[in-house]
Amino acid sequence: MEETHVDTVLIMGEVFTMKGSGEFDFGGQNTTRRIQAVVPTILTHRLCPPPEEIYSLHRKLSGVFLLCSKLKVKMNCRHMFEEIYQQYKTLT
Repeated sequence: MEETHVDTVLIMGEVFTMKGSGEFDFGGQNTTRRIQAVVPTILTHRLCPPPEEIYSLHRKLSGVFLLCSKLKVKMNCRHMFEEIYQQYKTLT
């Protein structure tokens, strides 16, 4: 079960791995299919359902991801993440 969760995080993190000016191709990705493949394992072996707030967050994130996929968006998500992380570091 822990390995499945780690796999899920690594799959979702791929959107941030494009270095330099590399863009993540939401239209050509297979992330959705790979996540769907591990969902049955998570549902079968979880000890309790996640808090309601997590369901809400997952719905919003998956909606944005699927919208980007349908629109065939290509963007540098790593750059956005690094900007946000720098802002966080300055606050702490």
